[in-house]
Amino acid sequence: MPTRPKLRSLLRPTVLLQVFMATIIFLLLYVVSRSNYLLFHGIAEVSSIVVGFAVFAVGWNSHRFSASSFLLTLGIAHLFVGFIDLLHTFAYKGMGVFVGFDADLPTQLWIVARYLQSISLLIASITVKRVVNRWAVFGVYTTVTVLVLPTIFLRLFPQCYVEGYGLTPFKIVSEYIIIVILIAAALLYRFQREHLDQRLYQLLMLSMLMTVFAEFSFTLYTDVYGVFNVVGHYFKVVSFVCIYLAVVRGSLTRPYEILFRDLEASRQREAERAQTLERTNRELEAFAAAVSHDIKSPLHSIKMLTGLLTLQLDGSEALQQIREIESSADRIQDLVKDLLDLSRVGFKTVELTPVSLTVVFQEAAEVLRKQYPDRDVQMTIAPDMQVNADVGLIRLAVQNLLDNAWKFTAHSPSPSVVVGWEMQAGTRVFYVRDNGIGFDMSQVDRLFRPFERLHSAKEYSGTGIGLSIVERVIRAHHGRVWAQSTPGVGTVFYFTLHSERPQGLP
Repeated sequence: MPTRPKLRSLLRPTVLLQVFMATIIFLLLYVVSRSNYLLFHGIAEVSSIVVGFAVFAVGWNSHRFSASSFLLTLGIAHLFVGFIDLLHTFAYKGMGVFVGFDADLPTQLWIVARYLQSISLLIASITVKRVVNRWAVFGVYTTVTVLVLPTIFLRLFPQCYVEGYGLTPFKIVSEYIIIVILIAAALLYRFQREHLDQRLYQLLMLSMLMTVFAEFSFTLYTDVYGVFNVVGHYFKVVSFVCIYLAVVRGSLTRPYEILFRDLEASRQREAERAQTLERTNRELEAFAAAVSHDIKSPLHSIKMLTGLLTLQLDGSEALQQIREIESSADRIQDLVKDLLDLSRVGFKTVELTPVSLTVVFQEAAEVLRKQYPDRDVQMTIAPDMQVNADVGLIRLAVQNLLDNAWKFTAHSPSPSVVVGWEMQAGTRVFYVRDNGIGFDMSQVDRLFRPFERLHSAKEYSGTGIGLSIVERVIRAHHGRVWAQSTPGVGTVFYFTLHSERPQGLP
């Protein structure tokens, strides 16, 4: 059953048309080879040369967009292979271009081109995940070509064909060495296939298989116009057609899969990470809600029971112990609330809306006055402080900033808190100034760390998380928060809000 879709794809009209056209072309080539072998040879070689130059054009021009030098290496290699194949075509018996040379010259050029092609395929497999300098690669191929070609034309290269005898042992052994190199390259590509476009990989493997068959054929002929020479060139044509379909046609019809595969794969990985992060955030939010419920419920019960016990044990020694239990429960409850606030800032996406920072500070101040009716704190809040912010998060930061100022002015004779803004280096900077206890600036690096306290819990209550929440909220708005303080004089917290690019914190 699974083979039916593949069978249908093979029977599509476009595929059938391509098969029909390929059959006609090969029949025509066969007819040409029977009537004029030199013409057949020229058509076969020129076709592969044109493909080689086209592969070079794709690899060279796409290099700047790719995170891999695979197509570049393949392209430069095919440029030089094509050039040597062109010399091979001109040197072929009957062409009359290189006077004074026999059939050994084109055979030598052929074997050099195939060595270069097979070794290049092997090297290209190593560059699938690497980036190399294209001019360095071009220089290496130029150097090799310039060094090898003179040895052929100066008759220093080993003889490959002897008139009246046929192929030399060097030529036959070289063909088998080339086959081994191609098989090694194919194995390396198999290990790298997850980094290549699937269609490119399949066509590349098919091209190397056709080249192996061609090399086998070229070990068997004794006449340069013989049947095995014809068969070998058929395989070579098919091999280069596969390269054309894989690189040239593929880069035009499916550029993102061929040229920008790494970019597309990276985009997909980022999308998957985003989905995973979103799912994890939802799970964390659900977990936090469950933890909040499971901890708050017993804490509520403890407070209710201790409240009832205080009514029954008024004046006794146990009453003091029960009140300590109640106080501990209050601290745990505050800690749970602050921890949940801190985690909520971490996975909440910032949603910007116009917010009156003045109103948010006024509302937070009113809550503190009701919570501590015995405190007389002079509160001054600047009017018309309008910002773009996430209203829930900014309210959380404001509550913690004012709570901090309220707490540390507890021992001031005339406590005051001033909220306003000023311009610093062209940036609007908000501040919360108090005349509280202050702190030593040598400890400022600890200020926004979770659970860090600059004063003992006995002196000033709290969980040590409030300023960490402030820092995360401001960072989520692409802003910055910092403080300046003088012991015994007071503290000023400054913060900026640059919210034009909203995002949640990791």
